Amino acid sequence: MLVGGVGANMRLQEMLKIMCEERNASFYAPEKRYMGDNGAMIAYTAILMYKHGMETRVEDSYINPDFRIEEVEIGW
Repeated sequence: MLVGGVGANMRLQEMLKIMCEERNASFYAPEKRYMGDNGAMIAYTAILMYKHGMETRVEDSYINPDFRIEEVEIGW
């Protein structure tokens, strides 16, 4: 399932559909009107991170334009 603001990208949807078909996996993307960035999702993720002892000081935070999704460390 593809969601969030990036999910509205039709080229990304097309590429993911192909990848899923090649791997015999299901792909789903909701209607574009439901694909906005969701502040509640972001806030809930922050709560989960905090409850599991994951904190980032402002001084240690930064934007990495080359960040890859497979680099995400999930601590819960």
